[in-house]
Amino acid sequence: RARQRYRASASYPFSPLDIDISLSHSTAGAEWCELGNEGGDFMLPSVVLLAGGTKGRDFVRAIVVNHEVPCTVSRVVSYPQPGVVDGFLEDIKQICEQHSILFTETQRPGLADMESDIVFLVGWQFLTPPHPGQVVFHDSILPRF
Repeated sequence: RARQRYRASASYPFSPLDIDISLSHSTAGAEWCELGNEGGDFMLPSVVLLAGGTKGRDFVRAIVVNHEVPCTVSRVVSYPQPGVVDGFLEDIKQICEQHSILFTETQRPGLADMESDIVFLVGWQFLTPPHPGQVVFHDSILPRF
């Protein structure tokens, strides 16, 4: 398969985020997209976003609303956090509704049932089953297991 590299920069509240995504010319699992600046057709990766809290909401906004990372978001998963009153969950639901993206409210998503190239976890506080394209953003250094 021929592969093309596309570099995107997404501004995130606590630091800039640079992501390299390999874009494949294969038709499996994503939609074809034409990017005028690149002068050709290629497929954007299919992405699932697991987003919790305000950081998760900001990431969903950067990806879905601002298109700061070239991808096709197939689903967003989030959950309410007890004691948090900033409305992040309602904001995420509204973004998904406005952009016709499937939204699931759960703390334990079945990643095996979600066909995607990449799964981003931002502000997520629960263990998830492994996924080959899993990318986890965490605020602090995690302990070694």
